[in-house]
Amino acid sequence: MSKVKVAACDDEKEFVDEIAKMIEVYANEEHTDLQVWKYTDPLELIAEVQQDTSAYDIIFIDIDMPKLRGIELSKMIREVNEDVVICFVTSMPNYTREAYDVGAIGYIDKPYSYVELKKIMRRAEAEVLYKYDEEAAEEKYISIKNGQKTFYLNVNNILYVEKQRNKCLFHMTDSEYICYDSLKNVAQKLDDERFMFSHQGYIVNIEYVKNVLDDVVALSQHVEVPMSRRYKPAIKQKFYDKMASVKRRSFI
Repeated sequence: MSKVKVAACDDEKEFVDEIAKMIEVYANEEHTDLQVWKYTDPLELIAEVQQDTSAYDIIFIDIDMPKLRGIELSKMIREVNEDVVICFVTSMPNYTREAYDVGAIGYIDKPYSYVELKKIMRRAEAEVLYKYDEEAAEEKYISIKNGQKTFYLNVNNILYVEKQRNKCLFHMTDSEYICYDSLKNVAQKLDDERFMFSHQGYIVNIEYVKNVLDDVVALSQHVEVPMSRRYKPAIKQKFYDKMASVKRRSFI
């Protein structure tokens, strides 16, 4: 996929500079190829979008701007581009319903939290990738549902998945997500070369396995998950294969 184009629009320069900086930090952290354009005048942004409907893939819009309210700006953008991913930034979260009326994926509050921005950027980037290259998106992400919300999880960031009664808990490298699905169905969505059962209630990402002990698998971040005798031979073999591959690469 080509470079992801992101626009940030806020009439207060300090806020648009701050969110642009956070997006650039996200790009470096997630190894994402993206570029950010900054706007303090919403009229300039809509003029650019009307001139080039594919100018941006993701747009962050402040709700409360004197020249043009964020909701009205979003409606104007939607008239020429139904696919661009829109996210609102606001100090007044009572606009939630209007935000979803224009197809926004959500909003982040001022003052900005990098953790919240990272979550919404991951979702926005996933939606962009699905639009451009669905096959590549399905290799990179797994989509899960929790109620009415859909989350796109980067499979590279999954440590392990745990069954909890009628739901599954995804333990990521920096967060957790719940979906109401069986572990068997989740396993079918994951690459079985990378994700393996260690126990009837656990699936581990072999990339994060640090050691295979008697009855547990040791993962990164000092995490241990149960391992049953049934799955131990396959886990051990995959782990040894991975270690052998790392050693071979170190000699090249």
